[in-house]
Amino acid sequence: MVKAVLGRVGTVLLAALLVAAVALSLFSSFPKNASADEEKYLCTWQNGSVTEETYATAYGDFLSDEDGTLRLLRGDLYGEISATEKYLSVVQTLEEGGLEELLALSIEGVTRLELLALWRLTRGRVWYSAGYFVWDGNGLKEVGSAEGEHLILLSGSISASRLRAAGAKQLELRSEAQITSQTLTGTSVESVTAYPPYFTDGGVIYLDTGTAVRLVAALPNSTSLTVNGNDYADEGALLAAEKLETLTLPFAGNAPVYGNYFHGEVAYLFSNGREYFVPPTLKRVRITGGLLISHAFYRMNAVEEIDLCGMDARVIAPDALADCTAWKRVHSPNANVQLSGRFSSYVAPCGCTVFERIA
Repeated sequence: MVKAVLGRVGTVLLAALLVAAVALSLFSSFPKNASADEEKYLCTWQNGSVTEETYATAYGDFLSDEDGTLRLLRGDLYGEISATEKYLSVVQTLEEGGLEELLALSIEGVTRLELLALWRLTRGRVWYSAGYFVWDGNGLKEVGSAEGEHLILLSGSISASRLRAAGAKQLELRSEAQITSQTLTGTSVESVTAYPPYFTDGGVIYLDTGTAVRLVAALPNSTSLTVNGNDYADEGALLAAEKLETLTLPFAGNAPVYGNYFHGEVAYLFSNGREYFVPPTLKRVRITGGLLISHAFYRMNAVEEIDLCGMDARVIAPDALADCTAWKRVHSPNANVQLSGRFSSYVAPCGCTVFERIA
């Protein structure tokens, strides 16, 4: 009886040892995650010295950099730790990749210090493509809602309400993104970075279609805008710039000359498709080219200063400024313009006629 029991115990122990041995053999075939003390990093300091760091010693001096560089600041001395190829690959995908690439990201092979860098790099960032995505420490995960100062529009469009809900102040446009001025209207976006075919200049977003450059949108917080280099403009392209005070355009409306879809009113750039919403803060407008049709300044009632210097006098309609009732100063290459009220005039050195309202 005792022998039988001992035999069964021995068999169980032997089986357990065999299982443990197999498990140990399987585990040893995978790289072990190093602890805070086991991982070692060589840090090269700006004075030329090199120190060996652990996660514990590096953590307190670790800097959070937007470019993902592993940098330490100890006292007043900067140091840099070389990153692994895997980490650099993950950072590049986060900065440039599409949704499919981002969802396939793996942190296998990334060091513990690099995981900290990734956490800080992605903190406050939200990715969007028909839904919100955030970095959870292991990869990109879809969530029902998210808040962050930096929103990356990967593809498709996002509504102004969703952009507002995210609280984004920085907007990043990837190549497959779609945006209109209405997307930005009423949001907190203060800056935009863009990948081709989009590009930005002076608070204005353009789209290079390959055959022409479109004026697409302006930032909501813009008070002064200079538009140039575009071939045509989208309807309502400046609608989001609700605080605009000064505006310079290469032509009035959506194109420099008449065409099948020509709209020559300046206010067309502030249209929501149904009405014109020219900001009452807009006081100064300069137009440097194109043509000026009759009533080109329709609904621009608050504009006080108009500069048409540089335009061809022959393409300015006499009643182009007929709707301007608040004007105080008009600088025109054409002396034959219809203005309401009493004014004085003189010829400027450029040859234009300057009209000034007499109060």
